[in-house]
Formats: sequence, C-alpha cells, structure tokens
Amino acid sequence: MASRAVTGASWYCAMVQCAGGDSFFYAFGTYISANGRWKGEVTNQEHSPTFGERPVWERKVVTIGFTGTYTDESAEGDGIALAGKQSIRFKSKLRLLIPD
Repeated sequence: MASRAVTGASWYCAMVQCAGGDSFFYAFGTYISANGRWKGEVTNQEHSPTFGERPVWERKVVTIGFTGTYTDESAEGDGIALAGKQSIRFKSKLRLLIPD
C-alpha cells in the first residue's frame, strides 16, 4: 500500500516491509497483517539536520511499535515511539494514493 502520512511524509508498504520519509527523516521497518489488523515496528533516523524544528526526533534513532486496522483504502494505527528516554504515544491515519 502506498500512503501519505498526515505530516507529509511518503510511505511505501509492500508485503512485510515499510520504508518512507520526508525532507529530514527516513524510516524503515516491518509489519504483519491479517483479517483487517496489522502490527509492526519502525526505526526512524534523521538524514538532514532539522535545526530545532523537531527537537524530540533530531539526532536520535527512534524506534516505534504500532498496532491498528486496515481496509483496501486506508490504515489506522496507535503506537509508542521511544526517543532517547522519552516515550511518545501517537495515532496515525494513512490512505491509499496509488493502487497496485
């Protein structure tokens, strides 16, 4: 499923691999899915300095675990990101932009 996150990051998910990013960060991970449910792990890293725009994420390797639901057109998830000693809860919504 090719998706675009609310933050403007682009994502590509196929089979059990995920990859994506934006102008400052890239992310990669894996997931499993069945019967409308999915769960996985993503690692997020900075590739270009953010100069304080995203202080929680900059200069850190951030690991994210998530679970959620999906349909043929969208996916939703709840997760926890571990950024250094901080634990950050989040919700995400992805939608299909380009069908296979």
